[in-house]
Amino acid sequence: QLIFSISGIMSASTEKTLLLYNEATYEVGDVIGTYVYREGILGGAFDITAGNDGLQANNDEDGALGYVIIEDGDFRINSVCDAIQAETALQIYGGCFSLVTGGGSANAVYRADT
Repeated sequence: QLIFSISGIMSASTEKTLLLYNEATYEVGDVIGTYVYREGILGGAFDITAGNDGLQANNDEDGALGYVIIEDGDFRINSVCDAIQAETALQIYGGCFSLVTGGGSANAVYRADT
């Protein structure tokens, strides 16, 4: 039974957990994927140079996936197409961004909040 319990921990869905993830749920809601996200990625510095989209999330099989959530961090993205492309939704809660694109979506709207 211990082996089955461990396999349940390893197969927990990071994507589903992230949908309800916040500081109030860290102690009881962490799975391996969200722990790695919180301790290793959240608030990091990212310098991305891409020959296509800088950050991209697509999912043709599940309409609930294909999203990008950014909570914090420093992002320098230099891309040939879109800097950030999310098929379903893009949510940005904080962070600093320097985005340079070579075209990307023709109908993009620029908005800067300070």
